[in-house]
Amino acid sequence: MLKRILSVLGLVLLAGCQSSAPQSVADSQVPPSPAVRKAVVKAFEAGAFSARNIFDPKISSVVLLDPKTKTYAFCLRGSSQRGVEIPKILGVSFRDGRILGASKTDFRCRDKRLRYYPFPELYAYNSQD
Repeated sequence: MLKRILSVLGLVLLAGCQSSAPQSVADSQVPPSPAVRKAVVKAFEAGAFSARNIFDPKISSVVLLDPKTKTYAFCLRGSSQRGVEIPKILGVSFRDGRILGASKTDFRCRDKRLRYYPFPELYAYNSQD
């Protein structure tokens, strides 16, 4: 009985060690293009996302989510207050230059393999409010 319990616990531990994104997705990362950055700022201006109280904004590399539909994704990250490290994370998917949707605190955005870049365009927009 003890062996069964230990083996089940071992399997649960191993299942928890899986990466949050397949390696092929992580390998497809490219820095965000100026067009992607501009589309994000446009979405904020249109009210699709709230830009208030986001400091030190960053944008992740763009990754290919679905090769068949050519759906890509990236993440946005920022702190909620100056000096307070409470990250706000938003996972965004897009196709053909149009944003399809977004989800708050997307677990894939916490993947250590994902690279983040400063996003001063969003900070400049945030400062205008």
